[in-house]
Amino acid sequence: HMLEQTFRDYEGVTFIRPGYYYSNWMHYLDLVREHGILPTSFPPELAIGMIAPEDVAKFAADAIAGRYGQRIYEISGPYYSSRDVADIFGNYLGREVAPVQTSRDQWEESLLNTGFSVDAAQKFAQMTGAVVDGLTGAEFPDEVIIAETGLMTYLETING
Repeated sequence: HMLEQTFRDYEGVTFIRPGYYYSNWMHYLDLVREHGILPTSFPPELAIGMIAPEDVAKFAADAIAGRYGQRIYEISGPYYSSRDVADIFGNYLGREVAPVQTSRDQWEESLLNTGFSVDAAQKFAQMTGAVVDGLTGAEFPDEVIIAETGLMTYLETING
């Protein structure tokens, strides 16, 4: 949002607002594989739009090539809850997986433990809070571009 506000008056600037990246869940794959739990900051039933980073990259390349004419694009993929993600991980790994919600006061520490820098953990926790608090809905809901890559396909693609 800050970048959009800073550059909004420049001609030819394109903004892409992606959904929650599947890759954010990959920090937990070893823990899921070993213990069958998926840490999540989201309420287990809260479904949000998620997307493969590769889908965003492909879309961005097309936008840069001039295939689209807008300035702001909201792009998402399927909507999944943390429970859905746990089930998909479970199917992928062949084991039961349960989502375990981390309390808000533990978000930053949890992110630091997965390798985030202090600044990144703070920003990611703020973003997560905005999602949980319902502050991140699409500005142009009728124009959201939906990518087709599902989480299982993403897992199979990145892990062979």
